[in-house]
Amino acid sequence: MRCTSCSAGYYSGAGAGRCTACPLGTYSNASGATTCTACPTNREGDVTATSLTGSVGSTAAAQCVCAAAAPRADFPFGYYGRAGEPCYYCQNDRAWHGGY
Repeated sequence: MRCTSCSAGYYSGAGAGRCTACPLGTYSNASGATTCTACPTNREGDVTATSLTGSVGSTAAAQCVCAAAAPRADFPFGYYGRAGEPCYYCQNDRAWHGGY
């Protein structure tokens, strides 16, 4: 048996013996990854939230998009931002799109 590197979008820990797709909210942009990179976190508002990927096995930060935050009293309008970049809190129900 010979070893091969995992493709981009997958990772394998030392001695794991198989490749696993990067989970939602993470990506791997190079072959041979031992971990996946987390999508960017929000810049303001709920800074513990991260942007998400549309599927497992993502290969680039550009596949990370702002998560639709569950409305709550202090962050009722959600988030906006370019794919692959941190998300910003919408100050009102009309998000500033600035070319997005």
